[in-house]
Amino acid sequence: MRAMTTYATMGPNGEMEYFQVTMSMRSEAVRDRELRPLRALNNSFRKTVISTDSRLPSVTSDGIDHIHVIDWLLKFDLI
Repeated sequence: MRAMTTYATMGPNGEMEYFQVTMSMRSEAVRDRELRPLRALNNSFRKTVISTDSRLPSVTSDGIDHIHVIDWLLKFDLI
């Protein structure tokens, strides 16, 4: 099975950022599935998983960020 990153964007500082979006990463199988494509990227750009989980660590042991979807949305001045 081929792993793929959901989104790749240019961040505000002009550097590439990678995002995976999932409903939940509570099960180990889903967590592995969602983190695998980001771990496979051989670079030092920022990598983030966005989910509805609020009780997961904000950073994995290998430096991949995790953020709750509401917290991610609140980062933007949309109004």
